[in-house]
Amino acid sequence: MSTCTKQCPEVWQALLLKFETIYLKIVSDVVLSL
Repeated sequence: MSTCTKQCPEVWQALLLKFETIYLKIVSDVVLSL
């Protein structure tokens, strides 16, 4: 994982951004359903 971070930071950044978006959507859905 650390080797990929050094080789392709752009891809890693994009994956983190996508994961963060999905995570925020799930959290907001859970909060709204309370």
